Amino acid sequence: MKTLVVLALVACADREPEDTTPKFTMADLPHAGFRVFATDIVDGDTDDATTFARFTVRVEYDATALNACAVIDPVFATVEGNLLDVVTNGNGKNPCATPELEGFSKIPTSGDITIVVGDSTRAITGHFAALAGHVATLRSHTTWKFKAGDRVVVGWSHPADLDAPQPFEIAIENIAQPNKVTRLIPEHTGDELRFTIPALEPGEARMHFDGGMQSGTAELCSGGESCWFSSHHAYTRAATIE
Repeated sequence: MKTLVVLALVACADREPEDTTPKFTMADLPHAGFRVFATDIVDGDTDDATTFARFTVRVEYDATALNACAVIDPVFATVEGNLLDVVTNGNGKNPCATPELEGFSKIPTSGDITIVVGDSTRAITGHFAALAGHVATLRSHTTWKFKAGDRVVVGWSHPADLDAPQPFEIAIENIAQPNKVTRLIPEHTGDELRFTIPALEPGEARMHFDGGMQSGTAELCSGGESCWFSSHHAYTRAATIE
């Protein structure tokens, strides 16, 4: 009899505690919307009409009106039809951690970017012109290979960035020595950036074009109360210093 009692206690101890976190659906959320953050725009192909960016999407709602911290499981988010990965479904406890998803997506460099967030009960859709990829197109050379003294001309896809209060900056990073970064403030006219390659160590490099930050709301938001964005208009391109 004693052995049976011990075995029963061990079996109970091995059992995982029951999850008592209250679950909700997107349809349950009062004043629901989402925030999207776009960063790390990189050149992933040779097509100037598209690029890649990292997106982080967070579900927003009125936790006070809900009187709870929502866990939404399952939840999804797509950027141009590409599914993002779930980081968290929410934590169900105070302070609330809202559902969050992130991942890279291929995006066009013009037109609206469509983002959809939701579950089987509700979908919130935002159309964002500002999230189109801001990219540099080489005009002075046939390839991204340069030597000291070269005069470089690139076209910038969104010329309004060039007249922003914060100066447009170009950083050249030596891949073999990441701490070696040379920063330049280019000249600009119209949609063109002009700069001279300084004396740099030969090798593979990255060119970072920084057009600054922008935030605001979607041109069109449906299915929810808010579709908010923040975007870092920066672009990274592989280059070679000869």
